Order: sequence, then C-alpha cells, then structure tokens
Amino acid sequence: MVKLFRPHPLVVLIPLLIAQLAILSLQVRNSEGTTLLRRATLLAISPFLLAANTGENFVGSVWNEYVSLREIRNENESLKEKIQAMNLESNRVLSSLRQAGQWQALLELRGQLSFQTKTARIIGRSPSFLSFTLMVDRGSEDGVRKDDPVINAEGVVGRVISVFPRTAEVHVILDSDAAAGSLLSRTHLQGVISGTGTSFLKLNYVLNQEDVQVGDKVVTSGLDNVFPKDLTVGRVVRVRQGESVFKEIDVLPVVDFTRLETVLVVVNLRPRS
Repeated sequence: MVKLFRPHPLVVLIPLLIAQLAILSLQVRNSEGTTLLRRATLLAISPFLLAANTGENFVGSVWNEYVSLREIRNENESLKEKIQAMNLESNRVLSSLRQAGQWQALLELRGQLSFQTKTARIIGRSPSFLSFTLMVDRGSEDGVRKDDPVINAEGVVGRVISVFPRTAEVHVILDSDAAAGSLLSRTHLQGVISGTGTSFLKLNYVLNQEDVQVGDKVVTSGLDNVFPKDLTVGRVVRVRQGESVFKEIDVLPVVDFTRLETVLVVVNLRPRS
C-alpha cells in the first residue's frame, strides 16, 4: 500500500506567513502616506532616474550653449560686416572731402597765377611705391603739351613727358632722372634740384663756403625754361660739407605725393589775357 507524503505543518505555514506579510506591506503606509513597497521601488529606481535626468540636463545645456554660440557668432559676423561697410563709407567720405579741399586750393591758386593752367585729376600711378609717374585726365585736346610743368597748391609736382588726346603722363620730381632750376629764397643762391628715387630731393651745385641752413626754403629759379619762377619745391632738412667743392644738401618736398589727387597743368606761361 502506497504511503502518501504529508508535509510538515510548518512548511505550509511559513510561506503563508511570508505571503501575508507581503500583502500587508502593500497596504502599510508611512507617515507621508506612501506604502512600503512603493517606497522600496522608488528607492531602487531613483539612481537611474537621477542619472537619466542629469544626462538629459547635460545634453540640453550643451545644445543651448551651442545654439547661443551660433547666434553670437552670427551676430559678430553681422557686426563685422556693418563695421567694414561703415569704414568703407568713412574712407570714401574722407577721400571726397580731401579731394574737394585739394580742388578748392587749386582753384584759389589758379586765380592767383598770371599764366594759363588746366585743372587735372590723377587717374593712374606707376607701380613704384612713390609713384614717380602719374597719369592725368587732360591731354592734347585740352591744350596740354610735352614738358608742360605740373604743380599743385603746395608746389612743384613734375612735368609732362607724354601726351595723348585726353590724357597725359607726368614725370614726378622725385624720380632720379628729374631736375629743375632752383634757388634758396633766403640767400638767392642758385642750384639745381634733383630727385633721388626716394622721398627726398637734393640741391646740387652750391659751394661749400656758402651759407645754407636747415629750414631754408627752396623755390624754382625759372632758368630751366620749364617751371615758372618762385614755385615752392621744398625745405632744407640736412646740410653737409661735400668731399668736392659742393655741399650735400637734402631737401624735403612740400608736396605730399602719397595723397596727391588733383593738380594744375601749366599749359601756357604767357600771361592770361
């Protein structure tokens, strides 16, 4: 006869008690009104929720920073473009004012001169840094001829070396091949001014024993049959005893060739009628 297995009463009772306690834990609430099971569950998943929230906040912060930086960069580029446009406009206005001032000075000078002149605008320069040749917008149709002197309100600029119907090429006095009859206005000592290929001129053929001082004004003598007499050339900035019989005299021209925009071409040295 088969003997049936009968579990010990404790084996059955203990699981029942555990189940009963679990059921009771679902119903038991703490002082805040939260069940123990819910509290345990929340404690278990809280680190994961915090990590997820932190990651989300980090990504959101990075994205916001990126968007902000993009906006700032775009604003900076826009401001740079506006500043460049303003600078260009400012330079254009200053150039126009400077040119207008030069025109006004030329017109005033033209009214004081006894010979015939033509106002001209510089439309080109040689590749040289100091621009030893210039192109002006006056030519043979305007009465311009080769060797006509070119001046501005300050003084001597150069002379015409090539003439075309509506333009002319001007040889600037700074060039090493340029020269003009000159004299010192204080002592009336005669000499020849010549270019050096730099921003300075030289006054030649003044004897070592002659009185020449820094600051002396150099003007045209009119003896070269090119430039009218008494046009300002420059001022003496350095005087040395020469190794030969002549002094070495450096002259700074009065004309600022780097800003030169307008000139007068002397088309006829005869007095205006």
